Amino acid sequence: MRWHANNKKLMNINRKKSSRGFSLVEILIALVILGVGLLGLVGLQVSSLHASDGAYLRTQASVLAYNLFDRMRANVDQAKAKAYDRAMDDAAETTSSNCVTNSCSASELADWDLAQWMAQVTTDLPDGKASITTTQASGNSQVTVTLQWLQRDIQPGKDASTDNNSTASLSVTTAF
Repeated sequence: MRWHANNKKLMNINRKKSSRGFSLVEILIALVILGVGLLGLVGLQVSSLHASDGAYLRTQASVLAYNLFDRMRANVDQAKAKAYDRAMDDAAETTSSNCVTNSCSASELADWDLAQWMAQVTTDLPDGKASITTTQASGNSQVTVTLQWLQRDIQPGKDASTDNNSTASLSVTTAF
């Protein structure tokens, strides 16, 4: 009987030693799970930044389109005469007149507005291009501004130095 009581004591001591703390395997599994979770968060952050960048550029394009509409409304006769019209691949506008410091004719103002606006398009949008089309219908003029820019497509797991870009565009139409 005595032997049996001592054997129980030994078993209890062994059990206490084996259940103390964490084993190295448990710690490694916890680190793997934590690492996978952190990688998931990094991927989510990259996707969020990509969406934010795209929304910012689309907002810039919208502001630029409405800026041109305001310029055209201030010089409505030239706008209706299609002085602001341009194709997507037209060369950059240049003008010798400065309508801020000098007085300009309506035609010179249209040229100056377009040169200033196109400079802003190429500055605010990556590889920014624009087309402007004016159509006449029932005595009303309808103007469509189409802006294109380079949209960076950052995708997790792809090399950022490779060409992962696409063209994004925005078309806005107004009548006056």
